Amino acid sequence: MVVLLDQGLKWGAVHVLESTWDCSLVFFTLTFVAHSNPGSVWGHLSHVPLFLLTVRFVVLMFLLAQWFRSDLPRRECIVWILCGAMSNLCDVYFYGAVIDFASLSLNTSLGLLSSPIFNLGDVCILIGMVRWMHYEWEKHQHQHL
Repeated sequence: MVVLLDQGLKWGAVHVLESTWDCSLVFFTLTFVAHSNPGSVWGHLSHVPLFLLTVRFVVLMFLLAQWFRSDLPRRECIVWILCGAMSNLCDVYFYGAVIDFASLSLNTSLGLLSSPIFNLGDVCILIGMVRWMHYEWEKHQHQHL
């Protein structure tokens, strides 16, 4: 479901969004803009696409192997990561690059703090990673009691 929602948002960003669109909320602004990222994080490794595809494949295989040998809480984390990764891989297949479409800006007394441009798949990966780290930290804490 998340993959379909992310793909729909990316399709809208590519085919419907003509320029940037800002949505101002209480303390921050959400900006929508279509951006094509042919590399990995912040465009790194865009000059070696075959290597990048190989790394993505190896990471997916590692996550699938982890899923089969993990307990239920860790499996939930892996599913979040896999959903985000699969959606971003669909972009590479359909568009030749990952499509990012959103950025958050926070107005502070120090000035404007902006996030890099991201997509829903990136958010899923982040949720899965944070949940996995929290799970491992709690597990480690219980082992030392």
